[in-house]
Amino acid sequence: MFTFNRFFAKSKSYNMKIKQILFGASLLFGCSSLFAANIAKTTSAPAIDGSMDNAYRNSTIYKIEKTAVGNENHEVGQWRAVYDDTYFYFFVEIINANPWGNQGQEWNGDAVELYFRSAAGNANQLIFGYKSGTNVEPLFYSGNNYNDVIAKMTTVNTSYNGVTKGYNVEVRVARVKYGLHELQEGGSFYMELGADMSNSAHSGRQSQVATWNNSDQHYQNAGGYSQVSLIDPTKPVITAEGNKTKVCSTGGSFVSLSVESALSGDEVTFAWKKDGNPYSTGKGAGWNNIRPSVAGNYTCEVNVDGVVYRSNTITVTAGTDVCPDRTFESYLPIVLVNTNGQGFPGDKSQQAGIGPSIKAKRVVDVKILWDENGGLNNVQNTADTTKLHYDRKAIMNHRGSTSADMKKKPFAFRTCKKNLENGAAKKGNFPMLNMPEEKDWILYASYGDKSLMRNKLAMDLYYMMGYWQTDLRFVELFIDNEYRGIYLMMEKITRDKDRVALTKDQDTNTDPAACGYIWKLDKTDGGSTTWTRTTDNCGGSCGVGGCGSQSYYQPQRYELVYPEEDALNYDAKKNYIKGQVSNFEKALNAANDEASFRNVFENYIDLQSFADYFIIAELAKCSDAYRVSVFFTKDVNGKIRLTPIWDFDMGFGNSTTHGSFDPYTWQYNADGVNEANFPIPFWWNKLRTSSCFNSVVRTRWHELRQAFFSNESIMARIDDMYNLIGKDLNGVGGTSPSSRNKSRWSWTDINNCGGYDCPWHVPSWPNDYPSGGKTTSLGSQEIPNMKEWITRRLAWLDSQIDNDAFGSLLNDISSCTNQEETEPHYRTSIDEADAMSTSIEIYAQGNEISVSLNDEDDAIELAEVVAANGAVIKTVHANAHDLKIQLPCTGVVVVKVRTSKSVVSKMVVLE
Repeated sequence: MFTFNRFFAKSKSYNMKIKQILFGASLLFGCSSLFAANIAKTTSAPAIDGSMDNAYRNSTIYKIEKTAVGNENHEVGQWRAVYDDTYFYFFVEIINANPWGNQGQEWNGDAVELYFRSAAGNANQLIFGYKSGTNVEPLFYSGNNYNDVIAKMTTVNTSYNGVTKGYNVEVRVARVKYGLHELQEGGSFYMELGADMSNSAHSGRQSQVATWNNSDQHYQNAGGYSQVSLIDPTKPVITAEGNKTKVCSTGGSFVSLSVESALSGDEVTFAWKKDGNPYSTGKGAGWNNIRPSVAGNYTCEVNVDGVVYRSNTITVTAGTDVCPDRTFESYLPIVLVNTNGQGFPGDKSQQAGIGPSIKAKRVVDVKILWDENGGLNNVQNTADTTKLHYDRKAIMNHRGSTSADMKKKPFAFRTCKKNLENGAAKKGNFPMLNMPEEKDWILYASYGDKSLMRNKLAMDLYYMMGYWQTDLRFVELFIDNEYRGIYLMMEKITRDKDRVALTKDQDTNTDPAACGYIWKLDKTDGGSTTWTRTTDNCGGSCGVGGCGSQSYYQPQRYELVYPEEDALNYDAKKNYIKGQVSNFEKALNAANDEASFRNVFENYIDLQSFADYFIIAELAKCSDAYRVSVFFTKDVNGKIRLTPIWDFDMGFGNSTTHGSFDPYTWQYNADGVNEANFPIPFWWNKLRTSSCFNSVVRTRWHELRQAFFSNESIMARIDDMYNLIGKDLNGVGGTSPSSRNKSRWSWTDINNCGGYDCPWHVPSWPNDYPSGGKTTSLGSQEIPNMKEWITRRLAWLDSQIDNDAFGSLLNDISSCTNQEETEPHYRTSIDEADAMSTSIEIYAQGNEISVSLNDEDDAIELAEVVAANGAVIKTVHANAHDLKIQLPCTGVVVVKVRTSKSVVSKMVVLE
């Protein structure tokens, strides 16, 4: 249950018309496609004068999309209707540039036709159109007389679409004439409504609906009629999305029901029932929408200010539709998406390059099955609320640049609020798979990475370096009962206290220097949020890709991610951060000794974050590194930080472009190797001439190799991921998630990316690799080959970095900059009013970890200790200013602390 005031924006007038048009229920006039419509009861009879009456204002609108006479197949009008105990009232609005096209003919001008038919029996027809002069009169047809019919046609600027020429037809029809006078709320009959728009004489020919050629008898054909239900708007009505009321008897599918009404009140609550008992086979018993997966009779009781209104009943049946394999089970969370017949653009055909429409958003219904205790999940668990993690609407669309052209496409995934607001799904926060709650997520496809691990490996390692980094979980995805393979459910890079913790851009803020910023260097579409690196900032060319000089072929663009485009004084904020980047590039370009480099580090960029990005980029040797998908942040009074990382699936030996396949060369100076597009900025070659930069890199590398970057730690991390996705269930071959993914997306597929083979289709590896090397057709060596590549890469980086020729080992960073720097544990504290106000101390003494706060208004909520291999050693929930954690182990660990104001991670050594 929920209260009206909390959810419906504290409005005193609550209109519960959640879905008055049944989903997909547009009426195709002159077409036999069935639809379902609702006609609401009115207490105020409209005047029949051809103009819009208030009685119609809140009634459902149905479109007319095809003419009855003639061949015009386009939207030609719309209609709405109400009823009382005696009459039906129809208001029809027609778009027509020539409403009197057949003057002088018997009646064969433009007309509106109504056909009524009870569940059994013959149909009755009414025609309202031109007869003589400009009067509109009810006509007779097939010997029936319509004395109790009043009609009015007006040639006015219709209220529909602001058309300058058109006509409205308003009709009052006595219900008694059609045997419908005894029909009460909840009852239904069958009806067809057509619009003639003939522009030439049809003498001797009677009106016809285009579906049937038999002009005299077509209205007797029951197949052309659609069901119309009478509803009382003071009572709640349940509707089924897509008019679908059938589920799979084997589980795994569900329907979407929502309640509608026009009730008003200060407090409104909902109580769904199945077969007369409280709804318990899904979540949402107290919401205004549910997703039943079990057959039964469903009703909803709506309590408005203490008065209970009971809805109609919708019966959900179990059928034999295409269903997921009832034996499908996985230790991974299972994501079930129902698009209600919409699908996704380019999805079924798996076509590439269909343009921006491929990213069209869809409101979908989603259930996520997840046993939080690590047990098996099964598609038949949709009615088990202990494993039903998510059961709501969501908003999804394809996303990505190159990846949007791939067969297995990634998705943007936005969680929604529990209830529908005025019939629409709105974004709402959710703690997805125990990640901090937010509303923006991504289903990452990893189509180019046959191991499915590389992006997660890089991001997990970067997190272990102490930075906030996108968290991500393996899941298995179904869309409309079709298996789509393994995806990574991951956090989107957004400003949030639990994500990228920056000072919020307040709604009233006009000062560009008073908020935090997120932007990226990437392949972008050149929209208003972007600017191109082609402006000469440095008084001359700095070399390829340097200082924003004209790069060859394909320049990158910067894109401002936060603040968003609708922010107050947005253009000034965008120009501010452009200026910050330009000033950095000018200063770095001018640096020619350690004193001038110190100026760069103290005033423009965060040295530690640039050094750490260099390390993770070189370890992974991702072909996109340095060039695209590079994110930056800057907070109030802060410097430019190069964090977080993104899109590393082309790393760890998985690409042939930019020399990234070779484990024995640098990546930062690989610009133009194999591919000239999107060149690497000059920054890295320049930074490598600074002894301070080199020393910070060496010091950090030396530290990491003793812990999270050790061979043993990285291989253990890979093994842990393989145990999640690569192990067969109960020893039965082909039952692992990776096997299923491979069966769904063949390893032999050659996907086309803009006219050339995608870079991950790597030819044979050197002969001294395991089993002769990697091929795209065999997967058995994918993990061993990746491990072998990483082993060689680590050894080569050790030989290059961890020696005095590269740089010296530093005790601390102050010898390079006196300004406060990003520490290796990277504090991400944030207070919405004044950023970085919380002080947290984390240190180890022996095998005891101490955490203390210096802010009296803050409190420790959670502390988590993570081992070098990524395993969680201990989790402590608290509500305190000080905390001590005893551990029965030694070695390097990361301590992650969440307080009411911040999230902090720090690496410590237990002795």
